[in-house]
Amino acid sequence: MGNILALKRVLAVMSDGYELRRKEGRLSLAVKNEERSYPINSLSAVLLFGRGKISSEAIELCAQKEVPISLLTKYYRIKAFVVPPLSSSSRERRLLQYELYTRERLQLAKLLVLEKIRAIEEVFSLSLETYKRAVEGAKDHKELMGYEGVVSSMMYESFKRLVPAFQGRNYKPAKDPVNALLSLSYSIAYNVAYAMLFSLGFDPYIAFLHNPRGTHAGFASDLIEPARPHLTRFVADIWKNFKSSDFEKADDAVFLRKEAMQTFLNLYSLQLQSLSDLMSQTLWKVFSDSQHVCQEEEG
Repeated sequence: MGNILALKRVLAVMSDGYELRRKEGRLSLAVKNEERSYPINSLSAVLLFGRGKISSEAIELCAQKEVPISLLTKYYRIKAFVVPPLSSSSRERRLLQYELYTRERLQLAKLLVLEKIRAIEEVFSLSLETYKRAVEGAKDHKELMGYEGVVSSMMYESFKRLVPAFQGRNYKPAKDPVNALLSLSYSIAYNVAYAMLFSLGFDPYIAFLHNPRGTHAGFASDLIEPARPHLTRFVADIWKNFKSSDFEKADDAVFLRKEAMQTFLNLYSLQLQSLSDLMSQTLWKVFSDSQHVCQEEEG
């Protein structure tokens, strides 16, 4: 199943008015009088946000090279997928995912939590060596999620020092402006992760860290856990751009007003490619680590 590791760059574009065309063996992307081209063989998938145009030749090239295209609104809601006929690499990825779910679920759940801890250390300048050792020794998911909850609480304590208005995490619904921005940031990342997983041929509902529940795509949530510290710091960095009048309350929930939403989306779009790159790297680590484990067992 060597193709499982053939994960290249996921190109993410956020702009109304983009135009995607084919130029020989490359994709040419024009956005606001700026044009860039990308070798098709360097891409695993293309995520397009907002309204734009795609030539039939560009779609044909992506289909030939097994590069799926995901179309999302400027609010990051999924509109449609343009996927090539089922490829052997997609089948292999999904089959390996199912196999690992039954054989190595706890091991890969630990990897995801460790990646999140390392990101917390990097982003918030904390030392969490004790918790990394505890995670490595966890005997089941319940114990593992206990450690994950502790380090997440430490992350939010550090976040509170950056945003004093933050008084603790609440959601479903968010009850204050800071939590409204946090929930919005995480929800957008969830949609991006779902689009990435589906377009790359993975099953978004077969997760290693999160337990299945309803229509929740657990593997998408798995992917954003190592990105969550970066998303949390992003909210700390942009908090100063918003004022209390940018939010409204409906029933028991607080939302960003439509006028302020565009400001938020513009800021979010600046980190979209780095977010996609981070989630691609997490995917690669999950499956490259699993292949190492499988090889040890076979040996």
